[in-house]
Amino acid sequence: MKKFFLLLTPFVLAGCSVNPAQVAADAAFCASAESVLTNVQDSYQQNVVDSEFLASATSFLSDITAPLSDALGDDIQSLSDQLSSSQPVSETQAAVDGLIEDIKLRCSEVGVEF
Repeated sequence: MKKFFLLLTPFVLAGCSVNPAQVAADAAFCASAESVLTNVQDSYQQNVVDSEFLASATSFLSDITAPLSDALGDDIQSLSDQLSSSQPVSETQAAVDGLIEDIKLRCSEVGVEF
């Protein structure tokens, strides 16, 4: 039984480890997306949202989710869905703000603050 446990230990530990490639991808994304995310949040808070800016922001954000960690990738996908929604800004503002705050938190976890 002891040998069986010792054989399983690396597999159990591997499931709990942090993927360095995803951490690096998250940090690179956060550094490059900071201005886009800040501008989106400012636009929503001021209720001055340009549809072309949202389309380009959505394209930028959704094109680079593949190498990201699952949590950050899911937040980016949810944000992209909100930005491409046909609902009025007043109805999506709270969701957009919440998602951007979640993304900022995930970015701070990989060392990028904004």
